[in-house]
Amino acid sequence: MKKRRGFCFKWLGIFLMLLFGLTAGGKTAEAAGYSQDYRYWSQGSSDYIPMRQVGCLITAQAKMLYEANVNRNADFNPDYWYRWLLANGGIASSTNLNILNHNVPERYAASIGKSLTYAGSITNVTDAQLWSNINAGKYTIINVSNHWVLVDNNTSKAKGQIYIYDSFSGIPSDSFTTYNTGPRPLSVYSSRIVAHVYEGGNPSDR
Repeated sequence: MKKRRGFCFKWLGIFLMLLFGLTAGGKTAEAAGYSQDYRYWSQGSSDYIPMRQVGCLITAQAKMLYEANVNRNADFNPDYWYRWLLANGGIASSTNLNILNHNVPERYAASIGKSLTYAGSITNVTDAQLWSNINAGKYTIINVSNHWVLVDNNTSKAKGQIYIYDSFSGIPSDSFTTYNTGPRPLSVYSSRIVAHVYEGGNPSDR
């Protein structure tokens, strides 16, 4: 009888280890479902609950790193970038996703032999400044009031209107999976709090 009880406790322990292994750090058991087109990557597709809640800046940075040709490997997506930031001191913790220094994409690019330079921040984010960045081939990530988006240079030039790559539209929750993503006019947002500008890389039309 004692032997059987020990057997049961052994399997209960294995089950609990597997359960906690799947959920550690706010990770769910589902596989991330990011679009194959980086422009449509949504934070709502993340495997990680904190990413789904507040991962817009990390998602915008991942889109920039892909567009700048810093990393276009098949396994690169916002979750990959989240894990790199977590492992390399780029964010405060697995649940506090505040970027500790906005030059971290430059540091990452250098670590894999690529070129990307953090050119600083802008607090007076005007259309004229954004067009100057677009025409110079710079990458601009804007805080549009508690949400971060990347300027879509190619669509902006094609349409003559400033477009951004979005990562969600709506109120986040732990269970959401889809939002309006991809190119949208910047005019859908009324606020422009601050912008971070990057230059370099080897961009292409896609």
